Amino acid sequence: MGKKVTNKNFKELLIKSAKQAGDHAEDKITLKENIVIKEAPQFTAKDIKNLRSKINFSQAMFAKLINVQPKTVQSWEGGNNLPNKTASRLLQLFAEDPKDFLERICS
Repeated sequence: MGKKVTNKNFKELLIKSAKQAGDHAEDKITLKENIVIKEAPQFTAKDIKNLRSKINFSQAMFAKLINVQPKTVQSWEGGNNLPNKTASRLLQLFAEDPKDFLERICS
């Protein structure tokens, strides 16, 4: 994965991004088309329960954390539904570093 974004380097990354966007708009650079973006992993009911258990959140709090309805988490954990690709990507980011994810999202 890319470089971890911290409060310390966020400003520099934002400025760099804006410059790159300007350069692209002026045809000074082209987009990288050779980057392969991996598919988000599919999370099972057990995977989601385990992720939630790691931080000792209720289904309602976990739902709020990842910005879905509590019924959605209940459905995932009950095996009635699977997370869509967007939710799976978010769950992937959470699973890779729960502490960092929580620090970024929670106050």
